[in-house]
Amino acid sequence: MTDKNEMVQRTITAKWVGPQLEYEGYDAKGNIIKMGGGAFSPSELLLMGVAGCTGMDVKSILTKKKVDFESIEISVTGHQPTRYPKPYKIVNIHFKVTGKNVPADAVERAIYLSSEKYCIASQTLKNPTEVTTSFEIVEA
Repeated sequence: MTDKNEMVQRTITAKWVGPQLEYEGYDAKGNIIKMGGGAFSPSELLLMGVAGCTGMDVKSILTKKKVDFESIEISVTGHQPTRYPKPYKIVNIHFKVTGKNVPADAVERAIYLSSEKYCIASQTLKNPTEVTTSFEIVEA
């Protein structure tokens, strides 16, 4: 396992805003995302994170390779059991790159580099991750 001294830390906060299962997630920059109710489910956000992460990598790599493309669209499909616990067992990532004379080998290499080296979100899904919990009680 990586030494904790060699790690950077990211913290988000999720706050119950009710009345049912509605939450708001906040990052350190002050961005807010709604979860539950009619908004994204947390498991959809996990897939969204994979799409955004790998999409940013692939765009960056293709741009550095001077590949001329007009758009990149990523569809991520997660397959999970119907009963709890319901972790994703298979995640399919499909890229649609639009442009003229886009070299397939460049797209394939960019996807490979994202999948195997750069995309933090998909690396987290692919590798064992230690998850710990803690709590505190605040008197009202």
